[in-house]
Amino acid sequence: MTTNPTAPQGGGEKLAPCPLCGSRAELWKAHPDRPARKAWIACIGRCCIMTREYMTDAEAIAAWNTRATPDHAAVRNEALEEAAKACEQQRDDFLSPEYATGQPLSSIQERFACDQCATAIRALQQKGPSNG
Repeated sequence: MTTNPTAPQGGGEKLAPCPLCGSRAELWKAHPDRPARKAWIACIGRCCIMTREYMTDAEAIAAWNTRATPDHAAVRNEALEEAAKACEQQRDDFLSPEYATGQPLSSIQERFACDQCATAIRALQQKGPSNG
């Protein structure tokens, strides 16, 4: 079966970017001899996700454009919070008597570094995504 990427025909609806990677998407059509479904949308970026096949271009486009998109800010903030908690856990581990290495200055420095990491991560949360 041969497929050819095409743009929506006749001034059709514009395709939304890929909900996973943000790349451009394209309308694909099955070979004309294919009897069943004939159109689908596929990401042309790294993730290469696609819709199922639809009978018409309009159905495929509508399905692609109504896909649920993740709340990138919430996902980012959740990841940053997990990183901050990991730093704090490491700091708390350094306070544990089982961790003592006989070098209290080193342990104090490590705790300070963990606090600094957690503070920096939370500052990123407040700042939001960078523009560059």
